Amino acid sequence: MRWNPFQNDRGTATVEFALVVPVLVTLLIGMLAVVQAMGVAGKVGAAASSMADILTQAKTLSDSDLKNIVVAGQQVLYPEPTDAAILGGRITLVNFTPSGNSFKGAVGWDYAFGSAPGNAPDLAGLASLAQTGVSVVVVSLTYKFRPLLVNPIFDHIDFTRTSVARPRLSNTITRS
Repeated sequence: MRWNPFQNDRGTATVEFALVVPVLVTLLIGMLAVVQAMGVAGKVGAAASSMADILTQAKTLSDSDLKNIVVAGQQVLYPEPTDAAILGGRITLVNFTPSGNSFKGAVGWDYAFGSAPGNAPDLAGLASLAQTGVSVVVVSLTYKFRPLLVNPIFDHIDFTRTSVARPRLSNTITRS
């Protein structure tokens, strides 16, 4: 057997490793970002639901009460950042009145917070929940998720979650 310098395969594994490692590291970082995003999306939904649940346990709410409920929603999102530039939302009380064979919704009161509170809820879409004289509370949260590592494709992803609930102690919730 003669030695041929062109058939030397020493170092082949090193070269293959050097080619594969960047791809594997990129996949790992991508998976971490996706898992983090899924966790944050779940927390935003839980925060909206918790806020709606707390709201429906009152007969009267002041601005101070509403601020405290927003703080409670922020605590659900902990340890994620929740400053006004990242978390925004809207709490709306919708009243229904009969209108022919259906119901017509009207905003009773509205409380917006954060730099991007979002739009008022679609009142026509809530008609299936309508009962004469019974209000509905709609909590809508928008969270601007920024991945742990900077992504050149997008700066942030907006997660918007909405929760709807009926008051428990009375037919409506007044705002003082």
